[in-house]
Amino acid sequence: MASYPFMKSPLPTMLIIVAVIFIMSGFNATWQVIALYFHGSYNINLTVLSTFIGLGLLWRQQIGRIFALIYSAFYVVEGAIFSVFFALSTHWLFLWGPLATLGIGVWQVWVLTREDVHQIFQRQDN
Repeated sequence: MASYPFMKSPLPTMLIIVAVIFIMSGFNATWQVIALYFHGSYNINLTVLSTFIGLGLLWRQQIGRIFALIYSAFYVVEGAIFSVFFALSTHWLFLWGPLATLGIGVWQVWVLTREDVHQIFQRQDN
C-alpha cells in the first residue's frame, strides 16, 4: 500500500476491538434508556457515554484513551468485588458474569497501556 503524508497509520486490531466494545456498550445503554422511557421509567445511565469513548479511541484522541482507561479500571474493580460477593453468597455457576467483567476489564487495560497503543495517542500529527 502506498504511503501518503495525509494517511494515518492503521490502528492495531486489538485497539479497534476495544473501541467497538465501548461503542456497542454505549448503544446498548442508549437502547435501554429509550426502552425504559417508553415504559414510563426515567433512567440516567452513564454507560451511554461509552459510545463517545469508543469513537474517541477510533479518532485517536488522548481524552478518549484516558476515559477508556478509567472506565476499564472500574470494570476491573467491579468484577473483582462482585466475583468475591458471588463466590461467597451464591452458586459457583453465577460467577461467570463477574469473572467475564473482570477478564474484559483487565484485557482492555492491558491493550490501552501497551507501548504501541500509547505511542499512537502521543503523536502530535494525529
